[in-house]
Amino acid sequence: MDQLKENEGRVALAFYNQQYKEELRHYHLTDEQVMYSGMPMDSIIACEHD
Repeated sequence: MDQLKENEGRVALAFYNQQYKEELRHYHLTDEQVMYSGMPMDSIIACEHD
């Protein structure tokens, strides 16, 4: 819990790791958000084929 308070309000970027795949598979955007962004799994699949 102390770590959460310490990192509160901060954003960190991390390289993609397979351990995130299941969470990203269930990530959803609203219809409004989809107009401006893509689904994470679509991007991951595109990168795997590239």
